[in-house]
Amino acid sequence: MIKRFISLILVLILVFALSANAFAAGKPKITKQPATATVKTGGTVKFQIKTSGTVDSIIWHFIDPATGKDYTGRKIADAVKGLKVGNPNGSTITLKKVPESMHGWTVYAHVNGNGYHVDSDKVLLLISGMDKPGADTLTLNSVSFAKKEVIVKEKVGINATTSLSAVKLTMYLKDKEVKSWTKGYSDDGDTRTWKVSYAFSGAGENRTLSFKAFDKDGSSTEAMNATVSVKKETAVAASQPESKEQSTTARAETATEEEQPARPITVNATSKILKMLDATGHASDEVPSSSLEFMETGNVLVVSDVPIISWSLNGLRIQPAEPVTEIRIMNVTADLTIDIKTSRTSVADYVVDETKTCRVTCKGCTFTYVRGNLKSATEGNVPSGAPISIMADSSDLAKNGYRINDGEPENLGLAGFQFVVTEDVEIICGE
Repeated sequence: MIKRFISLILVLILVFALSANAFAAGKPKITKQPATATVKTGGTVKFQIKTSGTVDSIIWHFIDPATGKDYTGRKIADAVKGLKVGNPNGSTITLKKVPESMHGWTVYAHVNGNGYHVDSDKVLLLISGMDKPGADTLTLNSVSFAKKEVIVKEKVGINATTSLSAVKLTMYLKDKEVKSWTKGYSDDGDTRTWKVSYAFSGAGENRTLSFKAFDKDGSSTEAMNATVSVKKETAVAASQPESKEQSTTARAETATEEEQPARPITVNATSKILKMLDATGHASDEVPSSSLEFMETGNVLVVSDVPIISWSLNGLRIQPAEPVTEIRIMNVTADLTIDIKTSRTSVADYVVDETKTCRVTCKGCTFTYVRGNLKSATEGNVPSGAPISIMADSSDLAKNGYRINDGEPENLGLAGFQFVVTEDVEIICGE
């Protein structure tokens, strides 16, 4: 009798332990935190989290630094005139027509699930061209060339540190502007670190250049000097004596070239797919960006996790015989805009991953996911890889097609189509 009683007690302990573990496994967890985002006045910005475990609801919060008031994603549009909000309770929230008055607002997500709740990190919403909250007095703290000696047309790195209020770094030769940079910096605490580069067109020993930092109002710091020696391209060329005429001509060309700033070249893309390539074709280790800047010429690598079926360069569309996952564009000498179109997962090839949840939001249409008992829904969660059916609210809306995550209109005129969900997605029909 005692043995049976002890056995019963052990069984009950095991059952309660397993139940507790199962309940704990259902706790919501934030696996990817939101990030501070910068947007132009009147532009569009998104904040995103990724979660695991049981998630019953996601509520985004926005805190006005001037008043301390906390507004939810559903209420913020009522408080901020002109602001448009998309997917206010999804894992990715979109703000459109963001006004300058929202500069410095705090953003975070509150996640509920299985009786538990967790808050994300608090991040900032910043407006381009405006000082970060708490930015200090404009200063240029240090500046130097990465190498003491370079050859003509070789890019040399320039390292500088400034206060956070500096938005432009300018280099001068004998009080004449040579080059200005408004990109190429990163912030750490109260310090802004600039890492830029320049290629000199003419040779010169111990060339002294001066630098100034500027804030958004055009005020500048005192000049700070840095020195570099620029050698001719080969030792043979340097050893050959020059005639008086050659020497005079070279000095005149050098002065002319240095007085005229080299024009920066910008390469832009609609998403973060760009990497720099060096002269040998090796890609940088930096995270892909949506914008790159070169001096005079540059090489670009376009990378995508999803096969690229076509791309356009300044509006000229190119379609390869077979999809590719990367494109190398060499010797770019003019501003370039790149737009790619990627293939989508075939409905016939889908693989459902129940461990990853994606948020689907429909406007002007509904979606159905049979396995998840979602029928004619406008919003809901589905697992990654889930095949869903999209249906337009009307034939008039279907004429203008469907925009998927702000992409180009697709499936024009179709009353419905099938789609495989692999990420949070917003589908708008008729706009």
